[in-house]
Amino acid sequence: MVVSLAISALRDRRGNVSGFIHTVRDVSDVQYIEELRRANEQIDRLVSDVRRKAARLHTLESINRLVLNDTNIARVFRAVTSGVRKLVNHDLAGIYVYDEEQESLIPHTLSNQTPFSRRVAMFALPMGEGIIGAAAAAGKMVWVNNAQLDPRSKYPPAMRPEKEHFIAVPLLSRGSIFGVLVVARNRDPEFIEEETEIVRSFAEAGMSDALDLRIPDHARRLQPPKGVAAGPRYSEAMLASLNR
Repeated sequence: MVVSLAISALRDRRGNVSGFIHTVRDVSDVQYIEELRRANEQIDRLVSDVRRKAARLHTLESINRLVLNDTNIARVFRAVTSGVRKLVNHDLAGIYVYDEEQESLIPHTLSNQTPFSRRVAMFALPMGEGIIGAAAAAGKMVWVNNAQLDPRSKYPPAMRPEKEHFIAVPLLSRGSIFGVLVVARNRDPEFIEEETEIVRSFAEAGMSDALDLRIPDHARRLQPPKGVAAGPRYSEAMLASLNR
């Protein structure tokens, strides 16, 4: 048995303590109900986690089927951003590829855009500059919450957001940088580690070996811009060829 004990002072008219009142209650059922509630919450969390992982696996399998069926790269990229949209709450999911003329990462496939993210997406990401550009050039994933406060951030003039969290995963083609998958949120909550792993898995699925073989070899022989790690450069004509 579990009991609850309460004691309060009994006072006379003058306010002096003349005794004490003791209250004892059997709260065994109350504790059981609370434990049952906590157990149900834990079960709900486990079920939600299993469902998220099943949805993630199903989407990754769909992407792999597209790749193995020799689907064009543009469709594979759309499947990647669509998969991210299903599993990670965001304001922008975009795949950027390197453009030779601009020497920047330019938007190729974008989804789930807000009015602000649509304006930002019109601008290229200079390779080697800002958090994303530097990470892409180095071939490293970045996960930055409250990027608007980070001195490394670089935004178009008068377009620094009030809040921005983002995950950026480089897309590698035979060890070189092909582009970058960017997932951004201009509101709370901040991104968590589980979300970074989901985004990373989609980036890796989208650039599997089977798809890698279809990226033109001559793109890899082009020289990188000054100060940027080696990687392919793509002209507008090259980007068009990737969609066929």
